[in-house]
Amino acid sequence: MSILQLTPIILSALILGAHYLRSGPFILVILSFLFPAILIIKRAWAARLVQIILLLGMVEWIRTLFILVAERRLLGEPWGRLAIILG
Repeated sequence: MSILQLTPIILSALILGAHYLRSGPFILVILSFLFPAILIIKRAWAARLVQIILLLGMVEWIRTLFILVAERRLLGEPWGRLAIILG
């Protein structure tokens, strides 16, 4: 894989790691930063595993979006900008 193809995966790993750094166990931060290294293995299952991890990261991101929007709505604060940034 070229560096251009790896860039979105690496950026996603960094953003997911930053998310867990704020609100999760530190082991998830480390795993988020290291999972792109799985692609060193030149097998189809390795690429599939990275796709699954990215999919789980997306689910976590959407879950966090719903939680934060619900909190903002409960407090009567504006939530549109938050939804745009996270969405």
